[in-house]
Amino acid sequence: MFTATRNRSDRSLNDVTAIGIPRRQLLQGAVAMLVALSTMSRAKQVSCASPDGSDASLRASLHYVESSPNPAQRCSGCSFFSDPKGDCGSCTILGAPANMNGHCDSWSARS
Repeated sequence: MFTATRNRSDRSLNDVTAIGIPRRQLLQGAVAMLVALSTMSRAKQVSCASPDGSDASLRASLHYVESSPNPAQRCSGCSFFSDPKGDCGSCTILGAPANMNGHCDSWSARS
């Protein structure tokens, strides 16, 4: 019966990456980095909704979204959108702030 034996150099190749970091530590660091990046990307999304939420029903009826599914139809290119300050501007239909990357059913191309 043949018994495979591992020599010491094979074991070290399995336990440590080529840059000298144990695989477990490398994987834990990679997972932590992915979690941090996903958290940061969510934090960057700007909500331009009214602080009191008074326009929530109008936004819902117009199917307003903060991020347009069609890049050609963003609020920033709509004739009802004006006065952008940062990521938010003013929408005459909503009568409230709107995200410049947003979209609603009343979108109309600027003329």
